[in-house]
Amino acid sequence: MAGGIEAGRLRDRIVLLKPAYTRDEFGQDLIHWDRVGPVFAEVVGNGGGTSLSVGRSSITYSHTVRIRFSSVVTGITAAWRMEWKNRVFEISSVTNQDNNDAILELECSDELPSSEVPVIKDADAILYDNDINDAIGNSKTPDSPINTRRSN
Repeated sequence: MAGGIEAGRLRDRIVLLKPAYTRDEFGQDLIHWDRVGPVFAEVVGNGGGTSLSVGRSSITYSHTVRIRFSSVVTGITAAWRMEWKNRVFEISSVTNQDNNDAILELECSDELPSSEVPVIKDADAILYDNDINDAIGNSKTPDSPINTRRSN
C-alpha cells in the first residue's frame, strides 16, 4: 500500500506520553507525563544488548514502532515516551516516513530493571571458558571452574 500502512499491521495499542513541565513552590522544574492516545501501532522488536557497569548490569531492548500520522500525534518528538504492555519506552527518534505525513516511525528502547539481571561482582575470579584458560596458560577439567588469580 503506497503512502500508508495496512490496517491489519496496526494490531498493537500504545499510549504516547508527552512531557509537561511545572514548577514546585521552590522554583524547581518538575516533569509529569500527559497520556496521549491510545494509538494503534505496529511494534517490531529489533533485538537487545547488554551493558555492564560497576555493580550494575542491564539489558536494553530496541523496537521500531509505526503509527499513522494524525492530529493526536502532531508535535511528537524524541522527548516523548511510549507505553506498551505495561512497559515504558524512551523514544530516540521520530521519522516522517517518505515526508508525506502518512506514517511516523519511532525508534524506541526500554531497559530491563537491573534487579532482574544477574550482576557479575568479580568477573576475573572464575573463568569457565577453555579458550581463555588456555591463552593464559591455565588448564582445567571440563566440569570444574578454575581460579585464575595469580599469587605473587
